[in-house]
Amino acid sequence: MEPKIYMTDFQDICFGNPSFFVFGKKLFPDADLKRKNIAVSVLGKVLLKYAFLQEFPDSELPELKFSDSGKPFFETEKPFHFNISHTGNRAVVASAPFEIGVDVEFLRKCNLEIAARFFNPKEYGYLKSFPAGDGQDVAFTQLWTMKESCVKLVGTGISNTFDKFSVDVENGTTSCFGKNYYFKNVKSEDGCFVSLCTEEEHMKAELIFVEAVRLLQCL
Repeated sequence: MEPKIYMTDFQDICFGNPSFFVFGKKLFPDADLKRKNIAVSVLGKVLLKYAFLQEFPDSELPELKFSDSGKPFFETEKPFHFNISHTGNRAVVASAPFEIGVDVEFLRKCNLEIAARFFNPKEYGYLKSFPAGDGQDVAFTQLWTMKESCVKLVGTGISNTFDKFSVDVENGTTSCFGKNYYFKNVKSEDGCFVSLCTEEEHMKAELIFVEAVRLLQCL
């Protein structure tokens, strides 16, 4: 089982699908599913179910459990690790036979004030090496997704750890929390940035776009 990245885009068809609302209410009983951000979060969980069924056909989705650090997981016969991220209308699920973190972002305008506050000084210097414009925006977005995927892998938050480690963007590596981590960066056809982070070196990953209408068929 090679790592896979499943990606989908929220569509209005979800609002008209009764099964989508039933599934969503089980997850968020008190939430307003007509709010787009809540609906996209629900869609991410539907995408997780789809990803699980690709590896375990004809199986029921197991009960979602949580580790001591709060990371969700399934108890399965063979290893199935996953991580979820979403931005705007886009949701992604990364799955692998080993621990994995993922983040997805559309191109973001480089904000050096935010970089100075949250990034490591080496990373801030890396961003400053680019002239203001598209190149710096791409560097900022890529760096952000890589760091976010790392803290999601290890289960820490942004506020207390983002500046405690430095990502080598060009080599796709970092050393933090006593371990070495490796990144795989991919980009969708419409320019969406996705970063995976694992302890596995030389990782390959496949990006698979799944139409929302197809996802709803597995509910």
